Amino acid sequence: MELLKDILTNVNGLFSGPIWGTIGNFFTSVGIISTVISIIRYMYNSKLPNWQDNVSIKDYPSDYDVELSEKKPIYSTLWIDRLDSVGTVIVFKPVGTVIPKLKVIKLDINEKPVKTIEIFKHITPNESICFRIERAENMSLYKIRWYSEFGEYSEHYFNENRRNGNNAIAGACYKTTFFSTIRRIFGFR
Repeated sequence: MELLKDILTNVNGLFSGPIWGTIGNFFTSVGIISTVISIIRYMYNSKLPNWQDNVSIKDYPSDYDVELSEKKPIYSTLWIDRLDSVGTVIVFKPVGTVIPKLKVIKLDINEKPVKTIEIFKHITPNESICFRIERAENMSLYKIRWYSEFGEYSEHYFNENRRNGNNAIAGACYKTTFFSTIRRIFGFR
């Protein structure tokens, strides 16, 4: 027991000199600088686009038969029954992932959200959400917003692509939030 007390007294005496105070201050400064650099890196990286090819949105003519081509089609309430030349069938499908939540949102004339029309949850790659709507040429009346498993989100507006007429996309640019970054770091899904 006496030997243990002597060892602890000598160890405490080793780290009590003036040099150890300076070393402790140095490591405290390094910790503060590292924290500031981490915050700056987060702010910079959160502005960068986060492209993922885990969704597919395809555009088909209004007479497209969804039942024959999709495994498990789920029809949205945005499904008009009449067939005409301006209507289009839009098929949203996850690719190799599960989409935890998809919202269909109605927009006003300034493309601001008015209300959420419907919410789909737990969309698997075997399922596809189907819409048959008229695409507006300039302004969009509806948009969809879906979330990744870590909370990042992406949006797609249902308006006409007047540049080249191609409305299909294979992937999306996700927007990250502070909480989605924390969830990704710690693996919370």
